[in-house]
Amino acid sequence: MIKVTHLTKVYKINRFLKRDKIIALDNVSFEINNGGIYGIVGPNGSGKTTLFKILMGLVIPTFGEVKIFNLSPSDPKCREIIGYLPENVIFPKYLTPDKILKLTGRLFSIEEEKLNSKIDDLLSFVELERWRNVEVRKFSKGMVKALGLIRSLINEPKILLLDEPFEGLDPEKRFLFKEFLKNFIETDRDRIVLINTHLLSDVEKICDQVLFLYKGKLIDKVKVSKLLDKYIIYLPFDKMNFDKFASIGGLFYNKGKAGLLIEGDKLNEVLFYLESNGIKRDLIELKKADVEEIYTYLISKARDCYG
Repeated sequence: MIKVTHLTKVYKINRFLKRDKIIALDNVSFEINNGGIYGIVGPNGSGKTTLFKILMGLVIPTFGEVKIFNLSPSDPKCREIIGYLPENVIFPKYLTPDKILKLTGRLFSIEEEKLNSKIDDLLSFVELERWRNVEVRKFSKGMVKALGLIRSLINEPKILLLDEPFEGLDPEKRFLFKEFLKNFIETDRDRIVLINTHLLSDVEKICDQVLFLYKGKLIDKVKVSKLLDKYIIYLPFDKMNFDKFASIGGLFYNKGKAGLLIEGDKLNEVLFYLESNGIKRDLIELKKADVEEIYTYLISKARDCYG
C-alpha cells in the first residue's frame, strides 16, 4: 500500500543571476490502502511527474515521507515491486524485443526458463510475437509503447506507474490495454496501478479513484463512482449574475457558460429552488456530469484559491 505524508519537493534554480525556487509538490498527503486503478490528473506543472519520480526513488523529497508496502522508495526491495511506463518510451534502435525483455528480466534475477516463458506470454498479449527478433528501429510509435508496457510488467510488480499510457495507441490497442489493466488488478487484489493521464474519458472508464493535483497541491481525492453521481446545470446568465446561487451547489464558469455542479440526491431540491427564483426548467441545460466537467470545476476553484 502507499502512504504519502506531508510530501514537499522544492527545486532550486538559477535564474538571471539569482537563486529561485519552484515548488513542485506542496504538503501532499494521501493513503492508498486498497488495490485498484487510480488516476492522477492535473494541468502541466501540477507535480504529477515529480510524484512518480519520488515514488520510484529517483528524486528525494525536500520534506515529508513516502512508504510503499512499508518500504522507503530508496530501498532496493521497494524497487523490485515497482513497474514503470514512461510517457516517451525510448529503446536503443539496434535492440530487439527479445534482447530488451531478457536484459530487463536478468536485472530482476528471473530464472532463464521462467523468463523465456514470460516473454512469450507478454509478446503474445500485445501481438508482437512475430516481431520478437526485429530491431525496434522498424517499430511504429504504438508498437514501441506496447513494448514499453510489457517491459514494465516483466517483474510482476505490485505497484505499476503509467505515465500517459494511452498516448500513441490506436483504438484497438487502447481497448486491449484497458482490459489488461482490469485483469491485472483482478488477478491480485493488492496490486495498485497509478495512471498519469490527460485523457479524462479513460479515467472515467477504468479508474476506481482519482487524485486531482494543482500547482503541487492535492485538491481532491474521490471515487469515480461518486464523481459520476453528479449533475451539471447550465444557467441562462453570465458570470456576474449567479453568485447568489452559491449556497445550492458548486458554481463555475466554463466556455462562456455559467454552471452549477450538483450532487445527484440534491437534484430535485435544486430544480425546485431555481424555479422558485424565476428560472424555469426550459431555460436551463441539465446533464449528467462527466469527469472532464468536474475537472474543469475543481481547477477553476483551485485557481480562485491559489492563483
